[in-house]
Amino acid sequence: MTPVEIDIGSKIKKLRIARGFRQEDVARMTDLSMSMISQVENNRVSPSIATLKKIASFLGKNTSFFLDEDENSTQPCFVLKRNERKLWSLSPKIHFYLLTPNLNKTRKIELMWNVIKTGGVMETPYTHEGEECGVIIQGRLEFTIGNQSCLLEKGDSIYFDASIPHKWRNVGSKDVHVVWAVTPPTL
Repeated sequence: MTPVEIDIGSKIKKLRIARGFRQEDVARMTDLSMSMISQVENNRVSPSIATLKKIASFLGKNTSFFLDEDENSTQPCFVLKRNERKLWSLSPKIHFYLLTPNLNKTRKIELMWNVIKTGGVMETPYTHEGEECGVIIQGRLEFTIGNQSCLLEKGDSIYFDASIPHKWRNVGSKDVHVVWAVTPPTL
């Protein structure tokens, strides 16, 4: 699979400059370091969901603005070929392949193929409005929602209220592959 890398950094930089802000302004108002802002803008690091939300909020945009390259599309049906998937890497061990062609505001669901390499972990619990569900295609994922943990293995699925803090980690000896749905879209 040869995914399409999402160029988040240049969109952030272009919007920041258009709005008359310096990197220092963004860093100060989002409680992020100048180094982080610079690295994100230059696509040296891929921002976490929480980091992207802070930057997007400061710049007056939804996170989907930075992830979607076809914001104006209104086609009712899409076929997305395997090599056209957009990739968002949260770290060298966590990769989200978007199975929906775009995340514009008219879409009501976000579908992803997530690959979590051995040792990959979402350490900080995450919350947002809506619901999530997923099915494990390969590997073993320890999932924690609130103070309840469970082990998910090949073929297992999970559904939950995303307003409850949740996190996960690959506890197996091979990569986890999981198909994941989020509604409403949060990226």
